[in-house]
Amino acid sequence: MLTYEIWFLISWYVGSYLLGAIPVGDLIARSAGVSIREVGTGNPGTANIMREVGTKHAIAVLLLDFTKGTIVTLPVYVFNLAPSTVAFAVFAVLLGHFSPVFWKFKGGTGMVVAMGVTACLLYTSPSPRDQRGSAVAGYSLKKKRRGGGGGGGGGG
Repeated sequence: MLTYEIWFLISWYVGSYLLGAIPVGDLIARSAGVSIREVGTGNPGTANIMREVGTKHAIAVLLLDFTKGTIVTLPVYVFNLAPSTVAFAVFAVLLGHFSPVFWKFKGGTGMVVAMGVTACLLYTSPSPRDQRGSAVAGYSLKKKRRGGGGGGGGGG
C-alpha cells in the first residue's frame, strides 16, 4: 500500500468519526432555543426533536443525520474501495454518533445514520438483478439440502 493511500484512509476514518460526532440534533434544537438534552427523552434524535421542537426541525435532523451516513459510504462507489475499508469508515461514523467527543461521549442511537449508510450501500452495490439472482440461488440450495423441491410422494 502506498503512503498516500495510507494517509487517505487515516484521514477518511478520522473524518468519518468527526462527521459522526457532529451533534446535528443538538445544534438544530439550540437554533430553535431548546436544549434538547434537558427535555423529553433527552435524546437528540429525530423523534424527540419532533415532539419537543417541531416537525420542520425534525425533518432537518433526519436529512442531515441520513446525509452523514451517505457521505461516509459514498467513496465506495467513487473510488471502488474494498468492503473492509468501507466497514472501518462506517464503524467510525457510527462510533462518532454513539460517542461524540464534543458531548463527553454521550451521543444518539445512530438509527438514521445507519439508514443512510444502508441506503448508500444498496445504491452502490451491484444491480438488483444480481442481488435477486443470488437470493434465488440461495433459496434453491436451501431447498435441496432439506430434501424438498419438487413433487413426488413422500416415501420414507
